[in-house]
Amino acid sequence: METTIFGPPGTGKTTKLISIVQEEIKNGTPPENIGFVSFSRKAAEEAKTRTIEKLGISDDRLVWFRTLHSLAFQWLGISRKDVLFGNDYTKLGELVGLEFSANSSISMSDGTLFTAGKGGDSYLGLINMARVRGVSLEQQFSDTNDRRMNFQQAKLVEKVLHDYKKAMKKEETRLC
Repeated sequence: METTIFGPPGTGKTTKLISIVQEEIKNGTPPENIGFVSFSRKAAEEAKTRTIEKLGISDDRLVWFRTLHSLAFQWLGISRKDVLFGNDYTKLGELVGLEFSANSSISMSDGTLFTAGKGGDSYLGLINMARVRGVSLEQQFSDTNDRRMNFQQAKLVEKVLHDYKKAMKKEETRLC
């Protein structure tokens, strides 16, 4: 069963989801097979704590009560050190002469890794979109038609990004 519940704080989302978890366990689903995914660490921990208190389940059985980022890292078998993060964007910016938002807007408490807004972000977005669509950077640049970007700069960012990831042994993101 897959359930998604949206709503502002205080509307009973966590309470409702915990009641669904309780029902699933009552129907024989092992706690180890139940996922409870949130965007923030605080929400994931709150759900886990309340589930433990309400159902008397040990912490180690609620292995899939985690953030979306944590789930992705777990499934991919990687950690933060394996991907670009914080200071990597500072170094990348120095190499290509652009600034990236990750330099100034990382919020570790809620899992936010990146917020858009700096000049380099547009180029990273362009490179990522080309990869997601399975088209060349040139094709994506043409399709995007953003006059604030320069194709030569985009090619430089793409090359430096690739070389930096290789030199620093950072994961290349692969899409299935």
